Formats: sequence, structure tokens, C-alpha cells
Amino acid sequence: MHEQGDIMVAGRDRKPTTAAVMCVAGTARRLLGWLAFEAYVSWRFIKLDVPPVAAGLVFAVGAWKVSGQPLSRLPAELAMSAMYLWAFIYIHALANQAAGVDEDRINKPHRPIPKGVVTVRGAHVRFAVVSLLFLVLAAAVGLLVWSFLWFASVLLHNHLGLHRSWIAKNLYAAFGGMVYLAGAWSIVTPLTSLAWAWLVAAFAYATPVFIQDLRDVDGDRTNGRRTLPVIIGKTRTRVAGAAALFALPLLSVLPQLRILPSPEIAPLVWTAILVITCWSLAARLLIYRSSRSDDLTYKLYAASFCLFVVGPLCT
Repeated sequence: MHEQGDIMVAGRDRKPTTAAVMCVAGTARRLLGWLAFEAYVSWRFIKLDVPPVAAGLVFAVGAWKVSGQPLSRLPAELAMSAMYLWAFIYIHALANQAAGVDEDRINKPHRPIPKGVVTVRGAHVRFAVVSLLFLVLAAAVGLLVWSFLWFASVLLHNHLGLHRSWIAKNLYAAFGGMVYLAGAWSIVTPLTSLAWAWLVAAFAYATPVFIQDLRDVDGDRTNGRRTLPVIIGKTRTRVAGAAALFALPLLSVLPQLRILPSPEIAPLVWTAILVITCWSLAARLLIYRSSRSDDLTYKLYAASFCLFVVGPLCT
């Protein structure tokens, strides 16, 4: 009798245990589903901005090489850098696409808000959450002031109409490039005079970003944007862009003055490749003048930034 009673009690005990396990499993499935959806949404927002993330990770590897740290520390530092760079790019994409949804419905209907993947309100909520995460990461690596300035720049650029000014638009891109590279470096090792030399060079390297505005002058004029081609015309903008691209390789020498007497071949090869790339882009900008060609020229220039950040690995 006692054995039968014990079995009945055990059976009753198993029911709440099974229910608890099923509840935990259901919660875990919902959590994984939510994380998968958020990863998908994030990818839809930033998939065209992957090259800057890749450039930042390359720069982090360069910082690791310069610092002389053991290889065992590199994976964790790259993981932290990837999180910082993801948050950096994501807050820009969220603010930019939430502010420009009306135009995107016409020109870029594939983006997540016009496509119906998320709402404008959903983008705003994600912007608030990711911005908080971004600033926490920035504080952890000692880059809170610069990162807060980037956060403020994102707000000013996308919500106060600064994107309509070609000067503000250029400075926004150049400052952003400098900040996210500074973050990638700081996660690995403290900023040094050599690091700042590279960051200043990166700021200058990003200044010819105005060549992207050659792609859609009519659309910019219709929407009231005061881009450089709208103000001074396409021809003068091409000349200015070609001159800037021609001068860019000279910037690569500045951080390397300390190694010029060195017999190592890597810095010389890197500089030669950068010179050929930038000068080829300058020639292309002057020769090929259709909107489609201008779009490709700008994309090649943006990709060349990944070549530029290889510099610390070669020194």
C-alpha cells in the first residue's frame, strides 16, 4: 500500500516538473526566435555597410600587431570590436532610414521599412536600445566622449536636415570613419601618437566622399539637397574629386615616416598598390561620366578604404 501511494505521489510530482520544463523550453524557443528575427532585421538595415565593419576589424588586427600582444588575445578583442562596429553602423542606419522612409518608398523600396519588415516606430525603439548599448561599449573601451559625439552627429545629421548640406555630409562621413577606427584600435590597445596619425589620415581619406553625389544630381536637386555637384556643377566636382583621389596616397606616407629608412618591402608594396588604386580611380572619375559609372567609381573608392586600413599591418 505504501509503495502504491509513493508511486501516485511521484506521478503527481512529475506533472509540475514536466510543465516547468515545457515552459522553459517554450521561453527558450521564443527567445531564440526573437534573437534570430532581430539579427535578420539588423542585417537588412546594415547589409550595404559591411565594408566599414570589415575595415574596422582589419584596423583592429593592425593595432594588435603594433601592440605586440600574444595571439591568444586577438579573438576576444576582435569579437568586442565587431560588437562596437556593429552598434556604430546600426545606429546610423536606423536613424537614416527612419528619417528618409518617404524617399525610400520611391527610390529604395527594398529597405526594411518600406518593405514592411519593421515600422518607423520599431526603428526608433531599436535606435534607442542600440544607442544605449553603443555608449556602454564606448565607455568600457575609454571612448565615451568621441562616441557620444558620433551619437549626437547621427541625430543632427538625420533629424535636423544637416544631410542636405554637402559640407556637413562630408564632415559626417569623415568624422564617423575616424571614430569607428579609433574604437576598433582602443579595444585592442590604448591610442598612441602613431594611432592618431592613422586616424587623422583616415579622416582625410574620407573627404572625397562627395563623389557619391555625382550619381543622382537630378534627384538631389528635386529634393532640395545642396550637394557639391548641384552647387558647382558635375564637371568641377569631377575635377575636385580627381584631385583629391590623386592626393590621397600621399597621406599614407605620414604615419610611416618612422620606418622610411627601413629596408622592409611590405610598406613600399602597400604604398605602391594604394597609389595605383587611387590614381586609377581619379582617371576613371574623369573618363567615365554616366550615373552608372559614377556609382561604380564611388563603390570602388569606398572599397579602397579597406586597402587603406591595411597600413598598420605593413608597418
